[in-house]
Amino acid sequence: MMEKELPECCIETKVQELCKQIRGINYGKGDANSTAYEGSILVLRGGNIQDGKIEINKGDDVYVDESLVKEEQKIQKGDVIIVSSTRSKQLIGKAAHALEDLKLIGFGAFLTLLRPNPEMEKKSLIISFRQNFIEVALGL
Repeated sequence: MMEKELPECCIETKVQELCKQIRGINYGKGDANSTAYEGSILVLRGGNIQDGKIEINKGDDVYVDESLVKEEQKIQKGDVIIVSSTRSKQLIGKAAHALEDLKLIGFGAFLTLLRPNPEMEKKSLIISFRQNFIEVALGL
C-alpha cells in the first residue's frame, strides 16, 4: 500500500476529531405526511441533496411531527449532510452543506449529518470535503 502525500498545510485525522456524526430521523409510514401542518417539520431525503446543495420543494416532500425530531437533528449553518444509505448508486455519497440555520428542516435516517466541532473552522471542513470527499468521510 502506498503512503499518501499530503500538502505541508495538512494533517491526516479522523472525521470524529473534526466533527460530530448525527444519524437522521426514524419515523414510520404512518408518521409521514405529504403536506406541512402546524407542529410539523420537513424531512430531507436523498433526493434533496443535489449538486452540493440542499434542494427543497421537490414535490415529494415528507413532513413529520416535530416531537419525532431531536434538537440536534435540525440543520444548522455549516453542517454537512451526506447520503449515507440508499439503493441508488446515483445518490450514495452525495453531500451538501447548509449555508444557514434550517430549524424547521430535519433529515431522514438514510442521511448522516456532520456537525463541525466548535473550534473547527467550518469553511475548512467544507473545502476538505469538496477536494477529497470519500477519503475524509470514511476516515481512510
